[in-house]
Amino acid sequence: MSFTQPGIGKVLFGMLAPALLGMAAGPESAGAVRREVDKSTFNLFNPTPKEHLRALDTDYPGSTESPYTVDAGHFQLELRWIGYSSDRESFDGVTKRIEEWAIVPMNLKIGLLNQMDAQLLLEPYTVRHEREDGSRVTRRGFDDTMVRVKYNFWGNDGGRTAFAAIPYVKFPTSQEGIGNRGVEGGLVLPLAIELPRAFYLGLTTRFDAVRDEHQSGYPAQFINSIECIESLFTTQI
Repeated sequence: MSFTQPGIGKVLFGMLAPALLGMAAGPESAGAVRREVDKSTFNLFNPTPKEHLRALDTDYPGSTESPYTVDAGHFQLELRWIGYSSDRESFDGVTKRIEEWAIVPMNLKIGLLNQMDAQLLLEPYTVRHEREDGSRVTRRGFDDTMVRVKYNFWGNDGGRTAFAAIPYVKFPTSQEGIGNRGVEGGLVLPLAIELPRAFYLGLTTRFDAVRDEHQSGYPAQFINSIECIESLFTTQI
């Protein structure tokens, strides 16, 4: 005895059809999401759409800068709650030690073009201790202001390397005794390299024209920094 149930084929087809259609449409949909767009058309007044924003990247903390810029038409705020630095200098046989505490130093960024952003660096409150020949002087107040422009030459939106140039000017906005009361400038050249196993290598070369407090003129300074970072884990909200 045999039984035929022609309705079973229709039922199975109805159950499998969505999966088959999803498999067929999957690559096309993913391709549509990942489709390339000419981001050079975006600017401050024509912001980059949310779906084309690059991953968040910061210049803080540390002295090794990032070559990646903020997307056009978008803002970014970077800050630290507190920063500390210590320096020792000798002149004419006299040694001076300087310690500074920076309270909430911040970097305000705005994307001008897809490969360019402007930055305003502020130090709202600084505590400076100067020790010399057994004496100590403490100064408090607003520190200097720095204006920078970052231009990315390559790697902003893809690739294993990225490189940028950051010219800057520092204005003497500090209260008496905190800054050197001089306009200074320089050029920062950051390079980023993606390494295997989620390692990241950052290199920064910096040229500074710094006012000499003891002599006239602006002697040049040349600074290099390097960092190697590995991402232990990532989270997405």
